[in-house]
Parts: sequence; structure tokens; C-alpha cells
Amino acid sequence: MKKRLNCISNKFQKMVSSALIASMVLTFTAPTEAVVAAGEETILYQDDFNDLSADGWTTYGGSWNASDGAYHTSKGAGFKAIANGTTFSNFAYEADISFKDGINSDNAGLIFRVTNPSVGADNLQGYYAGITANNLVQLGKMNNNWKELASAPFTVQQNKVYRMKVEAKGSNIDIYIDGNRVLSAVDSTFAQGSIGVRSFWTNATYDNLKVTDLGARAVESISLKQSAITLKVDEKETLVPEFKPADASNQEVSWKSNNSDVATVDSNGVVTGVREGLATITATAKDGGATASAEVTVQAIAYFKNPIVPVSNSGGGSADPSIVFKDGYYYYVKSNRDASISISKAKRLQDIGSVPRVTVYSPPIGQPYSKELWAPELQYLDGKWYIYFAADDGANENHRMYVLEGDSQDPQGTFTLKGKISDSTNKWAIDGTVLVKDDNSKYFVWSGWEGDANVKQSIYIAPMSNPWMISGPRVQISTPDQAWERIGTPYINEGPEILKKDGKICIVYSASGSWTDDYTLGMLSNTDGNVLNPASWSKSGPVFSKVRQPTGLVITHSRLRLTAKRIGSCITPINSPVEAGEIAVSERKSLLGRKTVLRISERLPHMALPWKSLLALRMS
Repeated sequence: MKKRLNCISNKFQKMVSSALIASMVLTFTAPTEAVVAAGEETILYQDDFNDLSADGWTTYGGSWNASDGAYHTSKGAGFKAIANGTTFSNFAYEADISFKDGINSDNAGLIFRVTNPSVGADNLQGYYAGITANNLVQLGKMNNNWKELASAPFTVQQNKVYRMKVEAKGSNIDIYIDGNRVLSAVDSTFAQGSIGVRSFWTNATYDNLKVTDLGARAVESISLKQSAITLKVDEKETLVPEFKPADASNQEVSWKSNNSDVATVDSNGVVTGVREGLATITATAKDGGATASAEVTVQAIAYFKNPIVPVSNSGGGSADPSIVFKDGYYYYVKSNRDASISISKAKRLQDIGSVPRVTVYSPPIGQPYSKELWAPELQYLDGKWYIYFAADDGANENHRMYVLEGDSQDPQGTFTLKGKISDSTNKWAIDGTVLVKDDNSKYFVWSGWEGDANVKQSIYIAPMSNPWMISGPRVQISTPDQAWERIGTPYINEGPEILKKDGKICIVYSASGSWTDDYTLGMLSNTDGNVLNPASWSKSGPVFSKVRQPTGLVITHSRLRLTAKRIGSCITPINSPVEAGEIAVSERKSLLGRKTVLRISERLPHMALPWKSLLALRMS
């Protein structure tokens, strides 16, 4: 027998059943609204499977049947079934449960207040109460993962039938076994949803399911457990609402910050400090609109939290991202698994790893530039955005440089491929960037092969007629000829980046093998403004290299856009403590907007390096 009822008492159900039996001699007209007599429970749902059918249930994994008058599921990794058309908030949900063939923590039980179920052990949003093969009663919540709220010892015999009941009123949840309360918890994550059953690596049986109404109670008022909190920048704390009455039916609230530049709050009441200052966080009850507030004080931090873009979140294949600062925003551009290019935008440099990324370009398949998209570089030239990137057809020897032109002033908008950018030799090329002199003349600078064999990479420069076209022959201005540039083969000069200050032009580049601990930075300084004359460039280095101590710093891909103190050269190391915000960590390369950005190799997982051991570059 299956019943999905609304506010119908046991007594009224019996009246209806009697009327149906006597229907041959009596016509019975049911009232439009059931009247519940005092002391009578209101049944919202029932299923005893006596019709030998599991119609009205949706299953997620496993084999289910009700062929013998009970509901059975096969043994497997988290099978579940949901009763169709059920949505309850305050209720008592009970069922007969038994299981067999379980070991260790294998279990079976009831799921309730469920939304968004799908195949998978913990793939739902809602609560689960169950009994385990290792003698526990468990209560937990699932948000596509499992979190235990409470558990208690309870002797569980396999093949024995237990009557489990869940009482859910507001945020209060009580679990009963055979009429005895064994477990309680308070949680307000999920306010309403469907009911169902679930088994984890057991052959489970369910029968005589029933849901009764516990009544809706309106919210009279709310308060916050914390009326005032103090956070550091980037710290988080969860505000906890409290309701009167405590078992109010709808315990959902909305959250709002009156100053999101200082502190933000998400839909779960998690407050995050953004910058130093004061803010007020307000919770509003969705039932009745009662409000409560907490004052938030955000304090500055004396340290900088690294890494700002963890390698574990990079998605793989994201070598050599870059950053540019323009009009109050940092723009972070990276390749996604070497298959597309995305850009994120943040007001603070330390947020570039947590803000959304927008894919701005995905190449068509079957083209010479369809694969291995490397080292995208975003630049704003002549009133437009451009992205320079290396790509090939899947064969590294075919890597060449390509140019994208923005279709608008929004660098997170669409881009159009202008084409390949190359000199007449059309040799292997990566890591391209544009040098713009004070007279707005432009020069393309990149790392390339001299011939067609991967013997060494050198730094080349060539004049440009516009941001997407080279107009003259390439000139080699650096080749790996120093001992510190020749560790690992093939020999490497790559990742050139431009540094201009007080009329002086420098190019910072990476040298030696990136696969070694001796990957380092060198620098080229132009002496007379003639950037196409190799004799006008002088080499110095290494300007950055590893620190030879247990917490060794490994410098890798150059990709630094630096502004630095000038004392007779473009870069002067300053041995002093690093101030908050002066050093940020990226996955493979970093470019400076207004403050120094330093890249730490992802081959070193330990990021807690002593700040005093690092070199800070500062603006004069």
C-alpha cells in the first residue's frame, strides 16, 4: 500500500477505507480539508510495499525490488532510492530496517531532507541516519561528501529488523531505535527535502515506511551566537544563527555585508576578512524577516600568505602564467591543460587564484596551433588587448608564436586570432613578449632555436610594424654562453621579460634547465637605445638563484615584470624583511604590476620559507 497524503489523520484514513469497502451500497463524499482530531497523528506518507511494487521510487545505483512485500537493495558502494514527490521539513520518518553481509563500517539507513541526488555513495544534499556492522548508530550530512554529526554505540545484529525513527524539527534532529532515543544533533544546513533509503556495502531491506507531520512553527526572532568578531585579512569565521523557538520550522536565513570591501559573507554565514576596517553582517530569517547583526573588525596581517595560486588547483598543464596590472585590476592569464587560455581579474594580487577564470580562447582542432598552448602573455598596446602565446600541432619542434587581438576593452571578453608572428626564418619560437620604447616603436622578443634542432635556446629580438607583425630580421642578443646558463641540456635562455626604468631598458630571462635546481635568472642591459644591435646589450647574472640552505628557494621561469631600485643597474637586491604583499607565488611565472612578484618552483612543495632569506625588489 502506498499513500502520499496531506494532513490526513489515522482516524480519517480508516473512515475512507471503510467507505471504499462499502462503496457498492454507500456513496461517500470526502471533505475537501481533513480535520485532525486531538491526539491524532497526521500521516504525510506511507509505503508498506504490500502491492509487491516499487513504483513511485527513483533509484540511484544498485538493483532494487519489492517482489516479496518489502524493499530490497543489492550490496554496493552507496546505493540509494528516493520517494518521488516527497518534500518535508518538520516530520517524523520511520521504517523497519535490516541488513546482511556487512563488515566493518558497512551500513544501511534512512536519508531525509534530500535534494539533488545522483549516482554515487555521497552524491546528494541532505542527511543520513543509519546502523553499522561495527555496532554504531550514525547521523551525518552529505553535500556530495560525508560529514558525521554524531554517533553512538549500539549493538547491531545482522538480519535483525530494527525500527528506526528520525524526528526532524527545525535544526534539531533526534534518532530513535525501537522506540528509544539513541542520538541527537543540531544542524541547520538543510531545511527541507525528500525522504529515501540508502545502503553502503550491505544487502539491505526496508519496510513499513511512514512520515508524520510534526507541525510547522513560525520564527519569532533570531540572534547570532557571535555579536562581534575580529578577523585578520583573509581569515574566515562562520556566524551561527539561533532561532526562537529553537524548533522553528524554517531555519533558513540570508546574509548580507554592509561593506564588502572590508568583509564578505557567503550563503552559509562564512565571513572573510578582505581589508582593514569595520563591517556589519546581517542575517535575515526567510520565515518572517526577523534580523540579527554582528559587528566585524578586520585587522591587517603582518605576513603574506602563500601560495596565492596553489599548484594543486592549477588543473594541470598550466605552465608559465603571467600577470599584468591595469586600471586598478590585476589580470592573470594562463593556459588550461595546454588546450585553451583563460583570464582571471582581481583588485588584489593575492586573490588571483580564487576569483573566477574566464576562458577567452580555445583553438579549433586540426590546426598548427591547436595543441600545447604555452606561456600566454597579456599586453595592452595601441589601445587594444593582445595575447601572445606559443602553440603547435602536437609536435614540439613545430612550436611557433601566435597573436590574439581583443574584441573589446574587456580582457575577459572574446579574442580573435590575428595569426602567427614570425620573422622570415620561421624557426621554433616560444615565450614571446613586446618591448615598447618611449617613442612607441615596438620590438618582439622571444626564445628560439638557431636552426631546426633542439641544441639550445637563445633570446632574439626583431622590429614590429604593428602588434601582430614582425617587419625585419631577427637579431640574437643572448645565447647560453656562461657556466650558470649551461646546467642541463639542451642549454637554455628563455622567458624574456622587459624592464624599463629612467630611460634604461633591461631584459630579465631564465637560464639553465627548468628541470634542474639551478634554473636561474639572468639580465641583459641595453647601453645606448639601439636594441637591434647585439653589441648594445651587456649580460649579467645570475641576478636570482637558489638559496643554498635546507629551505632552498629555486628560481624558475623568468616571466617577471619588475620595477626595482636603481643603483647603477636595473636590479639591486635588498636584504631586509619582506613586507606584506611584496612577494606572491604563482605556478610557473609571475609578472609585476606595482609590487614585486616572485615565483617559487612548484617542484618544492614547502612554501613556508623564511621571508628574510628571500630577495625583495622595491621601487625607488
